[in-house]
Amino acid sequence: MRVIEKSARTVDEAVAEALRELGARRDQVEIEVLEEGSKGLFGLLGAKQARVRVRVKEGAADPAYAAVTAPAERAQTTGEAGRAVDVARDAVEGADGGLDSEWEISGDFADEEAPEKAARPAGPPDEARVARAREFLSGVLERMDVDAALETRIAEDGTVHINIVGQDLGLIIGRRGQTLDALQFLVNQVANRGEGRRVRIILDAEGYRARRAQALAALARRMAARARRLRRKVALEPMNAVERRIVHLALAGDPDVETYSEGEEPHRRVIIAPRDA
Repeated sequence: MRVIEKSARTVDEAVAEALRELGARRDQVEIEVLEEGSKGLFGLLGAKQARVRVRVKEGAADPAYAAVTAPAERAQTTGEAGRAVDVARDAVEGADGGLDSEWEISGDFADEEAPEKAARPAGPPDEARVARAREFLSGVLERMDVDAALETRIAEDGTVHINIVGQDLGLIIGRRGQTLDALQFLVNQVANRGEGRRVRIILDAEGYRARRAQALAALARRMAARARRLRRKVALEPMNAVERRIVHLALAGDPDVETYSEGEEPHRRVIIAPRDA
């Protein structure tokens, strides 16, 4: 049984941090408030942080999430999941030009609220940029002693999809795809150095992205049913912009609920609310 203690300014913030680290939803855990916390005199003197103990309920693992995150959880137990990012980042920073500070890891062509505004390539991609991306990624995998092959597919809009094929790629995927997202960002950095039209590269491994999208859509439908049954809004766990958009689209045709996002990154989350509440 997994147990964690967290401190923050408020009980809600401490619980949110604990849920994020445990990879669990609020209905999957037992929460014990150890300290309520206080603002202190004038919000300054004698302020105390709230402290909570959060315990994952026995058998509370979501089957859909378990199927998606199992490889990543195996990698986490070895304490090596972050090694992929370290190796890749060292390779990027050791080369000419370093990282492009204008890009953000969380913003590689993803726009949750207005997807039509997302940057999209036009026409076939620059073959030299694609080759550069493949060479860089192959080098990262080799330095990590990961035996895998790369499959490349060009979509109609010019987006380049690179799929990493191999065994036990949990180390590459990371917890809920965080390592894979970071590697994708770095691969795009390397490919798009220099002048010219940028290429958009989507990185995948073990079909993770499709499984994650299916799990999120299934979760969205279950939580929508819960919001309808209880006639109150339901808050999902914090997600990145790409995953929030999957939830929005999954429920876009549901006449009984509406979805919107609230909060600041990296704690921004989707809210599912019944329309007649």
